[in-house]
Amino acid sequence: MASRSVKFERVNIVNNLKGLSGLVHLILEHEPQTRNCDGLLWLKVLEHQAYEKDIDLRSLSVPSFLPRIKALGFSPFESVRRARQKLQASYPHLAASDHIEKYRTENEQAYREYAWEDV
Repeated sequence: MASRSVKFERVNIVNNLKGLSGLVHLILEHEPQTRNCDGLLWLKVLEHQAYEKDIDLRSLSVPSFLPRIKALGFSPFESVRRARQKLQASYPHLAASDHIEKYRTENEQAYREYAWEDV
């Protein structure tokens, strides 16, 4: 029975990610400023999800919201960032400005170098 539960959970995760990608795609299409700022993109995703859940997002404090993000059913920042990255790679018209793309590329390389260093 445990394997069925794990399989069901995996299907739910995949469906949620597909739903998140669709939402991120829609936001990137209609709010171009979100293409350059992951924080703003995440806020737009949270606002949409809060509306769907009938939750007043602005009434939640950061210390009460962040530890309960999963329990409340909101998408984590990193999931939104990854969805944006994948969509921008697949749909060039959704890409960030040249300046932001250059910055992200440079930081990605710096992070890769850091990740391989001994800590």
